[in-house]
Parts: sequence; C-alpha cells; structure tokens
Amino acid sequence: MCHWNRTGLYSFIGLLIASQLSCGKASDSQEIVGETSPATAEAQGEGEASGVDNASVKDKPLLKACYKGDSLACAVEAVIGRETNALRTASRPLVIDFESSFVARDWSAKQIEAGSISHDGFPYERVKVLKKDFPNASWGFSAENVAMNSLVSTDPETVGKAFVTMWKNSEGHRKNMLGNYSYLGVGVAVSGNKVYATQIFH
Repeated sequence: MCHWNRTGLYSFIGLLIASQLSCGKASDSQEIVGETSPATAEAQGEGEASGVDNASVKDKPLLKACYKGDSLACAVEAVIGRETNALRTASRPLVIDFESSFVARDWSAKQIEAGSISHDGFPYERVKVLKKDFPNASWGFSAENVAMNSLVSTDPETVGKAFVTMWKNSEGHRKNMLGNYSYLGVGVAVSGNKVYATQIFH
C-alpha cells in the first residue's frame, strides 16, 4: 500500500504491495472525509431522482442518494461509508458526499483502465471531474485511499467490509479514515473478477 498525503510523498512499502497484484489485494491511501447515511442501492441519473439541479451544487454537497452508479457499486459504497464511520468512535461521523462519490467511482474506473492502483493526478484531476458534472462545486480534496481486490462475492456487505478491513490495517489508510474531515466520497468499479475502490476526503 502506498500512502499519499499533502506533501505528495509515497511509501515504498505501499508501492511494493501495489505491484504484487498476484496476491489479489492491493491498496493505496490519500487523505479525505465524509459522513455516512443509510445507503441506498438505487442508481440515480443526472440529479433527477434527487430533485437537485447540478448547477445548484456550490459550497457543499446536496445529493441525497447514489449518483450515476449501478446497484452493486452503490450498495458496496454504502457499506464502505457505514463501516468507515463505525471506526470513528472518537470523532464525528463523516457525511457521505454523493457528488464526490461520483468522482471516486470515476477514479476507480480509470484505475481499471490503467490496470493498477495509484493516486495519479490527485487532487487536481479529481476536482476537474467534479466540476464537469457540478460546475459550481467549490470544494477540493485533502486525502484519498485506493485499493483493488478480487471479486469473490457479489454480496455488498462482504465486498465493502473487505476493503475497510484492508485499509484499517494499514497505518496511512487508517489515518485518513480517522482524520479530521467532514465529508467522504466512496467509489467502486468492477471489471471481471477485480473490484477497485476509492475513498476521497474533504
């Protein structure tokens, strides 16, 4: 697992693990926040299901449900958000930010295309993706966790909890999950027997 923070330094241990994809697991971290609400597994279109005009999203997230995700991705994302907040016993829970979850899912899909996990372009490229769908959104991102795992089940609980377990057992990733943030975006993408997950915090 490699760990990204605001200084942009990487842990060589993380890069080594990320290169050992034959073990079926790899993860990487950066720093970001969000709060969890009971998750919906229903996908949304361009804001119509939430009644939110994308252009009205400005200084804080407004969406109340998963945006542009399929049912499996949305359900796994909800589990990851819930389980992340369960770790935050000494801190306030993170608010799940569905606009930023869309961004995180986009990054998970791009890592599938690349065939590896990384923090390339963080945070600037993530902000560009956010502004493409939500042009007036004014927040940035502070941290990010990424991981890849084998898709051994399509049960959202099993898949989501496996990612949180991987991250919480890594010092850098756990630090991000327990950090002094307010919002969390979670994005999941699946390709064949691999599933990629991204957390972004602000």
